[in-house]
Amino acid sequence: MCIRDRDFSALQADLAALRKVENRSGGAIKIIRLSPATLANLKRTLDRHRKGGKPIRWVHLSVHACEEGVVLADDLVSGQWLSENMSGVETLVINGCESDVVADWVGLVPYVVSMREAIPNADAANFCEAFWQGIAEGLDVEAAFDRSLVRVPAVAEYAELHQ
Repeated sequence: MCIRDRDFSALQADLAALRKVENRSGGAIKIIRLSPATLANLKRTLDRHRKGGKPIRWVHLSVHACEEGVVLADDLVSGQWLSENMSGVETLVINGCESDVVADWVGLVPYVVSMREAIPNADAANFCEAFWQGIAEGLDVEAAFDRSLVRVPAVAEYAELHQ
């Protein structure tokens, strides 16, 4: 069973890291923060961009996760739902404990980054900052992932790249 608590410290740490990348990226990375981060809001945002001919290429979810799915503000979202609704997304980062099982479901997305276990929020945020900075610099997903593991070795045994 997934824990649905209101500890937003992981979200805040990830958001701060992503904003750093956005500020340094010269426009290569743009953050669209969903608030509230509900299932309907996520679907609406993804659909709107697809219908406009500019699907969102990169998605970062800072969530609680478990084998059953990821926890958004209003619902537990299954890997099946993510797979069915992530058309056009090239890279999905699920920064949440035990997100590797969910990531296995998301076959539609070419690259999914997940965590096998709980890790400290600071390590997760440092990893995501290093990863997205690599993407902003033009590295391919595999190179950005590998460089992130070197830069944040505390995450190396927990992070996984699904292809």
